[in-house]
Amino acid sequence: MRCLRFVAVCTALLVPGAAVARADVTSPQAPGSLAVSDGAGALAVHGAGVIFGVVGQGSLVLVSYRPGAVGAVPAVSGAAARIQNGLVVYTGADIRFLLPEGRYSIQTSGSGVDLSAVGRGSISVSSVSAAGLINPPPGGLVALDGASSVSLAAFASPGLFSPHAAST
Repeated sequence: MRCLRFVAVCTALLVPGAAVARADVTSPQAPGSLAVSDGAGALAVHGAGVIFGVVGQGSLVLVSYRPGAVGAVPAVSGAAARIQNGLVVYTGADIRFLLPEGRYSIQTSGSGVDLSAVGRGSISVSSVSAAGLINPPPGGLVALDGASSVSLAAFASPGLFSPHAAST
């Protein structure tokens, strides 16, 4: 039931955003997109917009989050939060997260990472997490701004999504 609620919230938040993004396609400030499928290793994503996903096995670190709307609150399920070095850390299996409209900086570490973002930002890939833990070699696929997917192992990190990502 909690999973169904999580999917409903994600859908409710994305439908209006998709309509706005569709209306702005011709705008020079059109939002970009990021999609990671079956990712492995250490991923760091910094951006502005919406991001959601799943960490199959490993950790999610919320480095920072500033909501863009009153009442916007991050939703994380599948692991209990703990504070480590001033950061909010979730560790376990099947960690699901949604950060509604705002500015964010997250790190995932482990395997089975699927995430999607709409807005602007950057992604960096490594086999060593910020905490110095050795992770599996980078693996999985990444696609930026609707382009064809490429291997995370061969990805030129950092990658920008949205032509105006440098301003994040």
